Amino acid sequence: PGVGFPSPGARPWDQSRYRKDFVELGRLGKGGFGSVFRVKQMLDDREYAVKKVRISRDDRENQKLMREVKIIALLSSHTNIVRYFGAWSEAGDRE
Repeated sequence: PGVGFPSPGARPWDQSRYRKDFVELGRLGKGGFGSVFRVKQMLDDREYAVKKVRISRDDRENQKLMREVKIIALLSSHTNIVRYFGAWSEAGDRE
């Protein structure tokens, strides 16, 4: 199979976007919400920082997390904020 394409017989909902699209190069840091990893995107061959966060069973914690995503997206043009490219959610991955 080509880069970014599921293997034969794989169901699309079984595919982790993180594992399918990125090669993990190492952990950059860890914080309150999760860990940040240095990754290489397989399609464009560029390096990015990806923050992996475990979704909580606590709705208030998840609201804080979603607020952080929205704030970072709004502030991504600020000179002191790392450029924001996007967010997604997937089940099952452990750090």
